[in-house]
Amino acid sequence: MVPRMTFWWLATLAWAAKIFYLSTPTFSGSFSQSYLAQLLDSLHLSVPPDILDVFDSIHRKFAHLTEYAIFGFSSMGALGGSMAFSPSLLVRGGGVCILAHW
Repeated sequence: MVPRMTFWWLATLAWAAKIFYLSTPTFSGSFSQSYLAQLLDSLHLSVPPDILDVFDSIHRKFAHLTEYAIFGFSSMGALGGSMAFSPSLLVRGGGVCILAHW
């Protein structure tokens, strides 16, 4: 049991460090927008700047939702919680993520 808990605590701490690193100015909105523009350009797609802003905003919201969902999952493992799927837990966790980052 101890090795399993150790794994989850290390995973949670590593993911928290990753979130902290991704929250630095290096990965600001201008970085993600530039990255998205390069991606669309490599696909030979031309997108007006205002539409690119919308795409970037949606992209960043889903990235936050994903990174905090992973953090929540690893935190549940570290605290010894059940890993069983619960729709109410999903809704509550998703709601907190959306409200925290909107």
